[in-house]
Amino acid sequence: MKIFPLKPLSTIDKFNNLMHIINEAAELKKAEEQVQVLGANFSKRELRSVYKNALKQLSKDSFEPKKG
Repeated sequence: MKIFPLKPLSTIDKFNNLMHIINEAAELKKAEEQVQVLGANFSKRELRSVYKNALKQLSKDSFEPKKG
């Protein structure tokens, strides 16, 4: 069995890989699906973050009746 030597990536190769990943991420971000809620357009990512923040706020609030 022949074992091929592993060559570490050069700095230019690492940079090219990083640029490729950044470009792919930009294309995915542009392709986010838009959703209309209450007459306003949101991306799914924005809706998820709003929902997450609302749940955090609701968990902090208490709904006990006021005495008095």
